Amino acid sequence: MIDLTQKVLTDHLHYDDASGRLYWKKRKPGGPFCRDSHVNSWNTQRAGRPADAFVNKEGYRQVTLMRRNLLAHRLIWMMAHGEWPITIDHINGDGTDNRLGNMRNVDCLENSRNRPVQRNNSSGVLGVSWSKSSGKWIAAIKANGKTISLGSFDDLAEAAAVRAEANRLYGFHQNHGRTRAGKEVSGHE
Repeated sequence: MIDLTQKVLTDHLHYDDASGRLYWKKRKPGGPFCRDSHVNSWNTQRAGRPADAFVNKEGYRQVTLMRRNLLAHRLIWMMAHGEWPITIDHINGDGTDNRLGNMRNVDCLENSRNRPVQRNNSSGVLGVSWSKSSGKWIAAIKANGKTISLGSFDDLAEAAAVRAEANRLYGFHQNHGRTRAGKEVSGHE
């Protein structure tokens, strides 16, 4: 099996930084991916078309190359930097936005510090929940492997402000806890 090097990728894929998309390049006879008899057919059907049209269930663009399903953002990073990334963080939270300016190579911990509010979050604020027993908003943060209580509050806005300050103090990304596009969040009534 052929290794996916920077050269192999750039020989077969074109990256458009303005859109963050990958497109198939024309294939040449004698290339590693298809027999010479199939080159003209392949070029007619696919050359110049998006290689990353499929979006997987996790919301990331995917490319099938050498019978392998590969994440487009990882291929783009390799094409641009010549090395495979540890983990790609999409800064704006949109896994289909593969512009280089929207991606950063981080470890898993750093990537977890740029997450949106979970879909089942009723307060709309990451790390803030309603306590039925106390009738207050509870703020907490998980940092350095431990859950740290930040206090209980009568007001959701106050709990959210304390959590936002904790995010800053513990080095979380400024987008951490952002709301998902189109998500309606209902607080305690």
